[in-house]
Amino acid sequence: MTDLCKKKILLYVGHTFDLAFFYRLLPQINKANDLYVTSIIAKGRYFRDCDNLESILATFSDEVIIIPENKIPSYQRNFIKIIRSVIYLKNKISAIDKTETILISLDKSTFMANYLNSHFKRVILIQTEAKNLDLINYYRLDKIRMAWFNLINFLTGSKYIRLYHNKDSNDSVYHYEIINDNSTIVYRSSNENIDNRIVLAPIPAGNKSKKIVIFGSRYNTWNYMQPNFIHNKKAIFEFYEYLNQMYADYRVYYKPHPKEMGTEFNEINAIFNYKLINVGIRLNSELFLLENPDIEFCFSLCSTSSMSAYEMGFSSKIFKELLIFPQSIKVSMDNTFQDAPAEFFIQNLDESVKKPCINNNIQEKLDFFLQSLDKLNS
Repeated sequence: MTDLCKKKILLYVGHTFDLAFFYRLLPQINKANDLYVTSIIAKGRYFRDCDNLESILATFSDEVIIIPENKIPSYQRNFIKIIRSVIYLKNKISAIDKTETILISLDKSTFMANYLNSHFKRVILIQTEAKNLDLINYYRLDKIRMAWFNLINFLTGSKYIRLYHNKDSNDSVYHYEIINDNSTIVYRSSNENIDNRIVLAPIPAGNKSKKIVIFGSRYNTWNYMQPNFIHNKKAIFEFYEYLNQMYADYRVYYKPHPKEMGTEFNEINAIFNYKLINVGIRLNSELFLLENPDIEFCFSLCSTSSMSAYEMGFSSKIFKELLIFPQSIKVSMDNTFQDAPAEFFIQNLDESVKKPCINNNIQEKLDFFLQSLDKLNS
């Protein structure tokens, strides 16, 4: 099939998670090679050390557009810089037919994502469901910041948004709503009561080795750790001490959080007698798992990578229940992990920690996504 006859799609990659998601998705939906795939990358901080970005993109992209970090349009105070970055982005996508090309994005919260969503007629927005998010009791409408953001949106022809911030997060947890969004919404969810959802195939199990991966967190700089910081820090250290005792004969890998400053790894590495293997941020967590399918166990405080690992078919658990968080933060966390089973959450430091938590019932579900793709292309 010639390129002119293929359906044209544009993938927005703003985070390394997006990269891993599309890396898994495209081989499943483009088996007939009937898609012409352009990937546009907001090459910001998450990609600074990803030295194999181009080779990964080449596996599913026909064309790649890279927006360098200093050219990424973002909500900020410097209005001149905003306009210059928008002009740069507009020029980079000028050759793409914005009426016929289908934009596929997992992001609605950044300005670049909203700009693209607003300027393409056909959009599929892949989201996580926020059914338990209590905006009335735990979130506050951020009127001043929202007014500035929407002025930017107005001047660049982008959709307006509502912006909420978690009351107990010290301005570090936000919730975005797009007003009059006409995207086709597809949820990443295992909830069978949701028709418009997508589930990717699990990673083939294969043989497991005595390997553990810890997904890091920046607990030393989380503002919402402060009310109970001493208790929480003690709980974190006790968990890793217990893990070290239980898995003394395992190789333990440490995947840092992208925003980690290094103190967390140093502290946890000391608990493991300096035997942790720091895999760095060259690959994100999902890509690391794809390259290491023999990992036997995955653990974290409350990383979304733990949920991804569970969805991919790995044994995965988190230990946030051992810590004390403000109620509004807990509600936000519970919303993130709403599809996880009870055994996903470590409640006590006992033998139950070693019991695998594996999703053995993952069934690929692409029908709604593929129907949406066909409908938008007709």
